[in-house]
Amino acid sequence: MKQFKLFSILFTLNIISSLSFVNAQSPGNITNNGLWLKADLGVAGTTPISGWSDQSGNAEHAAINGDPVFQAVNFNYNPTVNLDGVGDFFTWGDFVEGVTAGDVFSVHRIPTATPGVARELWDWNPGVSSGSSHPYFDNIFYDDFGSFGGNVLPVGNSFLSYVDVTKQYIYNTCGDPSVRENYIQGILTSIKTGMGPLQDTVTIGRGGFGGTQPIIADFGEIIFFDKKLTLIERRKVWTYLGVKYGITLEDIGGGANGDYIATNNSLIWDASENNAYHNSIIGIGRDDDETLLQKQSHTLDDTTRIYLNTLQTSNIDNTGAFSNDISYILIGHNNDLLYNVALPAAEIPLGLVNCDLYSRLEREWKVTKTNVTENFNWDQKIAVGAVPTSVNPADLRLLIDDDGDFSNGGTVCYYNGDGSGVVISYSNPTITVANISAAMIPNNSTRYMTIASIDAATPLPIELTQFDVDCQDETPVLTWTTASELNNDYFTLEESRDGLFFETVATVQGAGTSTLQHQYSWTDATSFSGVKYFRLSQTDFDGTTEQFGSRSVNCGLSQNVIISPNPFENQFTLNAKYDGTLTLIDNAGKIVLEQLFNAGNNSIQTHNIASGYYYTFILLENGDREILKLIKL
Repeated sequence: MKQFKLFSILFTLNIISSLSFVNAQSPGNITNNGLWLKADLGVAGTTPISGWSDQSGNAEHAAINGDPVFQAVNFNYNPTVNLDGVGDFFTWGDFVEGVTAGDVFSVHRIPTATPGVARELWDWNPGVSSGSSHPYFDNIFYDDFGSFGGNVLPVGNSFLSYVDVTKQYIYNTCGDPSVRENYIQGILTSIKTGMGPLQDTVTIGRGGFGGTQPIIADFGEIIFFDKKLTLIERRKVWTYLGVKYGITLEDIGGGANGDYIATNNSLIWDASENNAYHNSIIGIGRDDDETLLQKQSHTLDDTTRIYLNTLQTSNIDNTGAFSNDISYILIGHNNDLLYNVALPAAEIPLGLVNCDLYSRLEREWKVTKTNVTENFNWDQKIAVGAVPTSVNPADLRLLIDDDGDFSNGGTVCYYNGDGSGVVISYSNPTITVANISAAMIPNNSTRYMTIASIDAATPLPIELTQFDVDCQDETPVLTWTTASELNNDYFTLEESRDGLFFETVATVQGAGTSTLQHQYSWTDATSFSGVKYFRLSQTDFDGTTEQFGSRSVNCGLSQNVIISPNPFENQFTLNAKYDGTLTLIDNAGKIVLEQLFNAGNNSIQTHNIASGYYYTFILLENGDREILKLIKL
C-alpha cells in the first residue's frame, strides 16, 4: 500500500492507559488490516478536529476537510466524529491501489434523512474502464425514509431503515464475488463482483454525484482489510464492533448466524442456545488483541445496562477493570413485556425461602460469562405504569435460573440482606441489581434472570388480555378486555394516519379497582379510505399513564391490500389485488422476512419470527406501495 504524507501533526485526544496499542493488534486479531480509524483513539482536537490517525500501523491517516466535530459520548458510551453535511469529509491518497479483494466495515449513524435525495456514505473511486465504475467496494448511500440501496444490493432491492433512522449500524462491504450473505442486525453485508484492481482516492462523507451531496453522519469506527475475510473472520470483527457499540448480531434462521466469537475463537454467545433470547444483545469485555475494553454497555433504547464498578457518563471514565484477557459478559432478552404479571400467568418458582412471590416481570434475560471473575451490575427500566411510583426494594427479588424455565426447579432467589452480597435498589423507573457475583452466575456458564416481588404493591395497574381493531360495515371498531384493574381512572384512544403522529379521539371511563373481567369497545364514526392506526393508553387516579401499543386497520372499499388478523400469532393472510413483494421489518430496522405473493389470498408463515411490532412494506406489480404496521403476539 502507498502511504501519503500526514497533512498535520496528530495528537491523541484519548488514551486508554491500561492497554498498549501496537501495530500487531487489529479488530478480530486479523492480519492485513490496512486502515483502522476509531473515535476513541487518534483524534486530534475537538471542535473542530484537526486529524484522525490510523491505528492499523500503516500510517494511512485521514486528511480532514471542513470542520468535523469530536463527540465524547455518543455510541454506547463511546465517542464519535460528526460530519455536518455541509463541507465535512475525509480523504486518503491512493492507498488502495492494486487491491483486488477486501472487506470494509463502518459503524455510523445517520441522524436525519432527506426524502428523495441520495447521499453516499463513502466512495472508493476505482480507476477502471468506463462502465465498471465500482467493481469491488460499493457506494453505500441512503435516500428517502433512510433507505439504503444503489450498488449495495441486487437490482430491485434496498435496505430500509424507515422505522428509526437515528439508530447506529455496522456496514460491511465485502469483495467476494461468489458469496452474498444476508442481513445482520445493524450490519449489512453486500458482495459485488470484481472488475479489476482498485486505484485512485478514497473519500468518506462525500461521494459521487459530483460531490455535491455530502452527508450528515456520526462515525464511531472505520476499518479496511486489504484481503477477502473468511466468514469466521468477519464474525470476529462483527463481535468486536457489536460488543463495543451495543449492536445485536442478526440470528436469521438460528444457528451460527448470530454467534459472538472472541479473537481466540472461543464462542462467547451461542445464538442457537435458547435463541428466543436473541434480542437487544449488549456486552462488556476485554480482548487485548483488538484493544477492546468495554466496561459498561446499554441497549439502544437505554432500558437495560450492564457495567463494572460504578456507571459513568463515558466508558473510558469507568474505573472498573477485567483481571483476565478474553473476558466477556453478554446479555439478551426474550422480548416479553417489561411489566409485572400476577400469578399464575408467569413462571414462578415455588418453595423458595423468603421468596413467597406475588408477581414478576414477564421479560427474562439470558446471560453468558466467559473468563470473568469480577462482579457486575445490572440496571433495568420497567414499563411506565408497571409499578407504583414508590416501590420498597425490600420486596424485590432477583431470580436466577439454569434453563430459562423458572417453574421447574433450578431457580435461586436473591434479596437484600440474604448474605450473598447482592444489593437491589429502585429509582423510578429503574431497578438496579448490584454485585452479581460468580457464586450467582458461575464463570463460563449461561444463566437466566428476571425480577420478582413478594408484595401486592407491585402488580400491573391494568392486566390487559386483548386489544383489537376490526372493520364492521367499513367502520373501525376497537375492543379491549381487562382481567383486573387497579386504580384505573380512564382509557385514552388515539388515532393516526401514518403510524407516527397520533391525536386523541376519545376517552373511556375505567372500572377503578376490580378483579373481574371487563370488556370495552369504541366505534370510529369518521370516514377515511386507507390505513388507520389506533393507540390505547390507560391513566390511574394519580395521573400515571401506561401505553398498550397500537393497532392498524384498513376499512376502505378501494384498498389493494388487506392483512388479517392484526395482531397475529404464527401466520396472517394477505389478500392483494395484484402480485407483489412483501418485506417485513422489525423495530430495530432489520429485515426478518422477504416474500413474493400472488393476487388473491396468501398465507404468510411467521413461526420463526419473534413477538413484537413490525412494519410491512408491500410493492405491487402495478407500482403501488403500501406500508402497514403489524403486531405479532
